[in-house]
Amino acid sequence: MGSSWRMNAKWLFGLLCLAAIIVAAVLYSASKPTERDVSTSIFSSILISLAKDDEGAEAFEEYQALAVANPDEDFTIEGITLPIKGRELIGLSYDEAVELVIGRIAEILYTDGPDAVEQFFNDTSVAGSEESAAGEGEEFNLGPFAILTQDTHDLIRRIFTFSLIPVLVLAALLVFFSRRFGRLGSPGVVLAVGAAPFALLWLIAKGATNNAGQDGVEGALAEALAPMAGELSTTFLWLLALGVALVLASVAGHIGFALWHRSRPTPTRGQEETPPPDEPEQPNSLADEGATASGGDEFPSIGPRGVPQA
Repeated sequence: MGSSWRMNAKWLFGLLCLAAIIVAAVLYSASKPTERDVSTSIFSSILISLAKDDEGAEAFEEYQALAVANPDEDFTIEGITLPIKGRELIGLSYDEAVELVIGRIAEILYTDGPDAVEQFFNDTSVAGSEESAAGEGEEFNLGPFAILTQDTHDLIRRIFTFSLIPVLVLAALLVFFSRRFGRLGSPGVVLAVGAAPFALLWLIAKGATNNAGQDGVEGALAEALAPMAGELSTTFLWLLALGVALVLASVAGHIGFALWHRSRPTPTRGQEETPPPDEPEQPNSLADEGATASGGDEFPSIGPRGVPQA
């Protein structure tokens, strides 16, 4: 009855620990795209691929002349004041200028949030223009890019950190209710099962991003996500390897213990009753004790008062 209750408790805490590991893995995976380098790279890569066009390249000489004429002022183009000075554009090619502007906007988005970028574009629209009148009431919106911020990353990382507490508590309970080498095997199985799907998922994502074309938005997004996919696949592969190593150590321990137990000599009943050779043989009766005390000589039997009998 006690063994059955212990086994049920081990299964219960094992399943709960597996669920906690999956939740923590999801949160950890979600925190990686919101890191500074990854977030700014995703935003910049997609926006740069959308911003570059032939018309902008043809008009870039005019923008360069405007930048030379106003080197110490914020550069304004089509009614939008960009977060750069005119002198920063001098001497750059069209592609380099686009990358500089969008990279600067990506940094503002990550550190100050979407409101700073959206309000920045809304406040600098050309007042009284036909485009402004037509778009009145419509505000600039970053859409899904609004989550690529430092605040989002800090929030997800904070939740991920707290999610590790139930993982550790449940793993400790799983070890407590396991027996012998199962204290290695049980957490090893749970860790391997929890890490395997994520290792496979990010390994596939790594291959897809490395083999994607370099043209268009898809190519830009794949290029931005490739380092993150590689890092995540490596992390979960290491966790999977650790779980498998614990399981193998448990199996090896069980096999080794069984072989050692089988190789031990089993004493026979006669060997158990024979005294060790180094110990003197104990007398079996009072007569033997008397004989031993008198040096082994035999005397005639005597009566109750010590008188020799005829």
